Amino acid sequence: MFGESVRFHSFYYLCKKYPNMENKDMEQPRIVSSHDIHIDTEYANWIAEVKHRYRSAQVKAAMKVNAEKLLFNWQLGRDLVQKKPRNAGARV
Repeated sequence: MFGESVRFHSFYYLCKKYPNMENKDMEQPRIVSSHDIHIDTEYANWIAEVKHRYRSAQVKAAMKVNAEKLLFNWQLGRDLVQKKPRNAGARV
């Protein structure tokens, strides 16, 4: 759930713990487990709210697209009926 966030915070933790160490000087990368990082309730709630807003926007967009597709199909059907010759099935 917080995979990318945990990786960012792990990197941030390393930078804070070893401020004078540059990447080129690091011989062995230090791995920080997710247990070393505390995600407070406020941050977790904010992430949940962002996810909810994103999903809500996705649903709204899908509904608008579906409405436009429905309108297009209805208009196409109407046009086809209007363009159809009156006696298309009649033989001469």
